[in-house]
Amino acid sequence: MIGNLGNALLGIWVTAVAVLTPDLFLRRGWLVALAGLVAIGAAAFAGREGSMRWSVRASMGAGAALLALGVGRPWVSSELFAFWIELWSGLLLSVVALWGALYRPGEGNPASPSEQDGPR
Repeated sequence: MIGNLGNALLGIWVTAVAVLTPDLFLRRGWLVALAGLVAIGAAAFAGREGSMRWSVRASMGAGAALLALGVGRPWVSSELFAFWIELWSGLLLSVVALWGALYRPGEGNPASPSEQDGPR
């Protein structure tokens, strides 16, 4: 759960920076690569905690996209392309990680009304 919550906050930060101050990522490609590495590490940590596999894989995919963009930033000539990768990676990372942190199937399900009354 800790890894997923960290990834949710990281995704919100990446999305906010991509929208509000895109110059920060344009000048510092290493910051995007670092965000990708942190996302991959936190997703791996969340996978060890027993989180759902699809959320871990989606978080790792978003982190890998950020890492690839950060490493390849000198060769990416389109700022618009970089913006959309940052935006969608951040959105995917935050939503999927928060889902993985909060959703626990089979835990805390209230009993159906017929089971609450006991045997008849």
